[in-house]
Amino acid sequence: FAMGSGPARALAKKPSKMYAKIGYEDQSDVAVIFLEADADTIISRMKSDPKTNNLRPGLTHLRPDEEVKVLLRKRTPLYRRYADITVNTSELSISGAAAKIIEYLRGTDSRDWHGRE
Repeated sequence: FAMGSGPARALAKKPSKMYAKIGYEDQSDVAVIFLEADADTIISRMKSDPKTNNLRPGLTHLRPDEEVKVLLRKRTPLYRRYADITVNTSELSISGAAAKIIEYLRGTDSRDWHGRE
């Protein structure tokens, strides 16, 4: 779902204070990109990935499908808040998502940074 400090920043209630306390500085001139998908798509992708059972341990005591839904409800608003670019990947292939990100970064997509017309 995410790489870098994005998830930690989004999940922390007061990220700037936390980062100041540990001396972390996020120095980047690139965008924070949130690759979003609906729960059914994520669940389907996880089920079709043979590595899911070995590489994606559960984060809760819930069944995987319920866990995805609960975590999306909690995390999506936070990820959207910190994202410069949100790309809904529910209907996109990997190459399609990459192309969409490149369009946004080049400024050739007609939508704003959050994918709105």
